[in-house]
Amino acid sequence: MDGHAFPVELAVSTVRVGESSIFSAFIRDITDRRKAERRLAAQYAVTRVLDDVEREPRRGWV
Repeated sequence: MDGHAFPVELAVSTVRVGESSIFSAFIRDITDRRKAERRLAAQYAVTRVLDDVEREPRRGWV
């Protein structure tokens, strides 16, 4: 570990045992998921631009 921060998903569960509680936690590094989400958003943005260009009326074209 180099000490840098990274995005995580945290799932915590509680189990009651008598009057005590036991906690279980799962931590998942979601760096790759975030990269994929950004890549998908960029692709969507390009698709929207291309779609807008395609819908524009052609000026001066025969």
